[in-house]
Amino acid sequence: MLSVSAELFRKACRFNLTPCTIRAVVCLPQDDFEYFEDTLLAHHDFLSDYKDLMGQTETEQNCILVLGKHSDDGILCNSEGYSYARYSAPMPGAKGYLDYKMTEIANRVLTEAAKNCKDRMSFVDYDSFRETEGFDLTRSKYVMDLLISKMQKNFGVHSVVPDIKGMRINLEPDLCLEQCRFTAPAAQPEQSAKALLKAKIEAEFAEHKTKWLQMSPEELITNCEEIEAVTRMYKDAPDSISEEDAEYLLRFRDPLEVLAEEWSARSGIGTLIIDDEISCIVFNMKDRGNDEDYDLNPEFKDDGQHKRM
Repeated sequence: MLSVSAELFRKACRFNLTPCTIRAVVCLPQDDFEYFEDTLLAHHDFLSDYKDLMGQTETEQNCILVLGKHSDDGILCNSEGYSYARYSAPMPGAKGYLDYKMTEIANRVLTEAAKNCKDRMSFVDYDSFRETEGFDLTRSKYVMDLLISKMQKNFGVHSVVPDIKGMRINLEPDLCLEQCRFTAPAAQPEQSAKALLKAKIEAEFAEHKTKWLQMSPEELITNCEEIEAVTRMYKDAPDSISEEDAEYLLRFRDPLEVLAEEWSARSGIGTLIIDDEISCIVFNMKDRGNDEDYDLNPEFKDDGQHKRM
């Protein structure tokens, strides 16, 4: 099953959500993906095609994962039956995650196929696969192709041929089982702090954009300095900080807002950002020990860390 951990979702979003199960994957042309990324609240035809696979229950959110052809990252989306991304969160390293999971799934599928094959032939029914793995292959060509490529790398597999109802696998059962035992994927690497911070900042910036689009011209003029600071930090911060600084900033509920306020107070609007400016901002925050000036994520409240001695 393609499940996204509550930890990833908590850090990628600005609010707590139940664990998310990916029911299908859509890989868009890169231009279409970038347009979707910039206009999540606009109408998108492809979301209507997958609306039956999305929705929230008491224990989880069912969603789709939207990818770009040339992007390593993706966007988790639960439209709740609408044609716009009502609930969404960036997913750093989405393609790497899928690659890891498909290696796991390919081994499981081939193990069962080898045990149940007749005359070196086995059949994997799409409906049975969906019940077992919770995932609809027929509506995810990207994942179907990835899974088949993983299975075909097994030395015991001669061919994998998809048809309307399932996949026909021609294999040498003993060799296939032996190969499966030696190709278990290594432990999935944890998301880096920088990747999680980038996802969180992107989600926060999307909320700011939604708020700004609802402002009148007069309100936009009044808030122009705030808009400039938030936009500058959104563009420059994710690629300018260290892994250690990213871990520190993940303490805050709204790291983009924290950086924008600190930068405005330190430099003022109109100041050019130099290479070490953002790292200096974070260093000074740690040195002052003023974490309590901003909203912290619950697990970082009253922990006594980063306080000046």
